[in-house]
Amino acid sequence: MAEPSPAFQAQLKTLREAFVLGIPARLAELEMAWADVNCGEKTRLAQIQELAHRLGGTAGTFGFKPMAEAARELELTARATSLEDGTLPEALRDLLEDRFARLRQEGRAALHPPTLESDPVPTASTNAPSGLETEMPAVPEVFLLYRGPEQPEWALQLSAFGFPCREFQDWSAFAAALQTATPPVAVIDDGALTGSPTMPGPLVDLQKLRPRPVPLIMLSDWPDLESRVQAVRAGGRAYLSKPPDILALVDALEAHSPNTQTNPLTVLVVEDDPLQASHHATLLRSAGMNALVENDPLRVMEPLVDGRPDLVLMDLYMPGCTGVELAAAIRQQEAFVGIPIVFLSQERVRSLQWEAMRQGGDDFLTKPVDPEHLLAVVSTRAQRGRVLRSHMVRDSLTGLLNHSAILDRLEHELARAQRSKEALAFAMLDLDHFKRVNDQFGHAAGDRVLRSLARMLQQRLRKTDLLGRYGGEEFAIILPGATAALAAGILDDVRESFAALEFPFGADRTRVTFSVGISDFPRHHQLDRLAEAADHALYRAKEEGRNRVVQA
Repeated sequence: MAEPSPAFQAQLKTLREAFVLGIPARLAELEMAWADVNCGEKTRLAQIQELAHRLGGTAGTFGFKPMAEAARELELTARATSLEDGTLPEALRDLLEDRFARLRQEGRAALHPPTLESDPVPTASTNAPSGLETEMPAVPEVFLLYRGPEQPEWALQLSAFGFPCREFQDWSAFAAALQTATPPVAVIDDGALTGSPTMPGPLVDLQKLRPRPVPLIMLSDWPDLESRVQAVRAGGRAYLSKPPDILALVDALEAHSPNTQTNPLTVLVVEDDPLQASHHATLLRSAGMNALVENDPLRVMEPLVDGRPDLVLMDLYMPGCTGVELAAAIRQQEAFVGIPIVFLSQERVRSLQWEAMRQGGDDFLTKPVDPEHLLAVVSTRAQRGRVLRSHMVRDSLTGLLNHSAILDRLEHELARAQRSKEALAFAMLDLDHFKRVNDQFGHAAGDRVLRSLARMLQQRLRKTDLLGRYGGEEFAIILPGATAALAAGILDDVRESFAALEFPFGADRTRVTFSVGISDFPRHHQLDRLAEAADHALYRAKEEGRNRVVQA
């Protein structure tokens, strides 16, 4: 874990200083609400309660605990005050005056403290986003060790899947390279090793000399448990039989490479106080998450739809509507039934917290919250929510978006392109003569081809592109910001790589190709026309001989 970056610490310091500078204005706003006797006692108390709640939460967030407690006492007093005949009893008026006096005192102390407490700063993740940390380094080469001189098929196929590989045919060259370089993972065919058929001592010794062992994927003809244990001792993370299934090998590389980059979690922060919202967003971004901020709870639908967050982090008391009301309204919409909602509030009354949970919340954090606790709860619930939602919208065989989900995303991306006046390409892809594969080699072989194509598309396309299994052997691809010409170039490269793959099915081997039809916006500006144009272009690709990309 890396230490917090100077940029991250500077952002928190700037936010805290902005809060201190704004204390007089916040206190003055409270004083004005208290002095406004013309609005009615009930309205006046409600305003005081809202302003005190906001001030207390922000003060606690930035480490001013006495001021936060004074604001909390004022808020609770205003909330508990009952009016007799619409008037405020003298005793309660005096109590509120006492609460105001303490808050003024703590406000003055916060403006001129002898020393400022430091916020507890979370340890920043090593995959912090750009702007707070340096960018991720370029993906290093995967080291491959196999018995030469001929290149094995699995090594050739890894290149087609987009893995940069550095190949070695003997142990000495491999060991020397590991002394000066650190690959993210190494694939070792035990046939290239000398010594015991289970695991040679030199490999274990080489790992001990390194500051951090290299994750190894072992390829072996020895399936016994002793061989597997020896591989684990040498740093083996996966153990595959020879020749390896290419999909299993690709999965192992992705699972055990520390440089594998996944889409960061996205959190929507709904908080009416801009400083608190910025503070929470800064913490989330320091941990490598994307943070969207909305200060008006009644405008939350736009970031929910466009941002597609993995979790909503919201305050309980906000102007316009409460967090409980907002959570219930969100839950009424089928698209957001499964999104986790975490409340973050100064509210300490357990019954009110439980009511918030019953109305749609998944967790409740009390301000001020320890930053590490906040990050742990948010990341865990967001990741779990992402996994659960993926099961609802993913095709079970390929892991890509299913038919209805990819069409839903196409509608969403087209609407975004229309608003931003940016290009959008849509492609329909179909495997050529796929029925022959199923008829000749069986449906299990056909499933393997489908999974291989899905994996290659995931590897070779851009991170912003969206992939779906449209049905059978047909796939749909959404390329935001791309013209039909740009999409054609990208998919043609994938087509060539896939056509070069050989699929071994028992003693037989075969190659499979695919055809693509592409349409784009703004040429086709309606959803049905965009999809229809891509389908017609795909039909032309089939008619013109297959194994090609055709633009509408």
